[in-house]
Amino acid sequence: MIPSLVVFLRTRPPGAPQLAAAIAAGTKPAVNVLPGLDLRDALRSRSFWMIGAAQLMFSTWIGVGAHIIPYLIGAGYTSTTAAGILSVAFVLNGAGNFIVGSLADRLNSRSVMALVCISAAAGIVALFAAARGSALATYLVLFGTVSGTPAVLMPLVIADSLGVKQLGAMMGIEGIFATIGFAAGPIVAGRIYDVTGSYFGALWLFVTLSVVSAAIISGCLPLAEEQSRLAAPVEASSA
Repeated sequence: MIPSLVVFLRTRPPGAPQLAAAIAAGTKPAVNVLPGLDLRDALRSRSFWMIGAAQLMFSTWIGVGAHIIPYLIGAGYTSTTAAGILSVAFVLNGAGNFIVGSLADRLNSRSVMALVCISAAAGIVALFAAARGSALATYLVLFGTVSGTPAVLMPLVIADSLGVKQLGAMMGIEGIFATIGFAAGPIVAGRIYDVTGSYFGALWLFVTLSVVSAAIISGCLPLAEEQSRLAAPVEASSA
C-alpha cells in the first residue's frame, strides 16, 4: 500500500500553495462549503434511518458465506469442491465491484443498490436447488458477483441522499447498523439450522431481508428533497 499511496495520493491539490500564502499573510481564505446535511439534520431525515435499516438487513448476507461450505456438503458436494466454489465466489466478488461501480457512474446509486439486493435475493433462491450445477452457477453469478458491492455503493447512496458535508460521521454511524448485521447473520443462520436441521429457513430469511432492503433503498430521497422536507417545518413555523 505504501508505494501506491506515495505515487497516487494527492496530498497537495491545486491551490494549496495559494492557500498557504494567504494564511501566512493573515488573509482569511474563502471557505468551500460542501453540499449536504450536517449530522443533526441527517439524524432528523427519513433517508438516514432507512439507509441504516437497509444496511442492517442486507449485511446479514455474510451468513450465507459463513455457512455455504456445510450447506454445499449437505447438498452432495465434497468438502474440496465446496471450498473451490467459495473461492470462485470470491473471484466473482472482486469482478462485481468493477461492474457495479461502472453502473453507479451511469445510473442512480440508489437504483443500482436496489438492483444489487434483488440480484442477491434471486441468487439465494437458486441455492435451494444447489445440487444441480446450473442452479449453483446461477447463485455464483447473481449472488457471488454482488455480495461485496455494498461496500462500494453505500458511500454513494449516503452521499446521494445526505450529501458529503459530514460524510465521515454519517458513514461511521451507518456502519454500526452494518456491523450488527454482520454479527447477526451467521449466528441466526446457525441457530435456524440447529433448531430445524435445515438451512432452508435461513435462506428464506435472507431472501426476504434482501427484497425488503431493495424496497427501502428505493424509497430513500435525493439530497435536494431531503433538504426541502427538513426546511418545510421551519418555513411553516416562520409563517
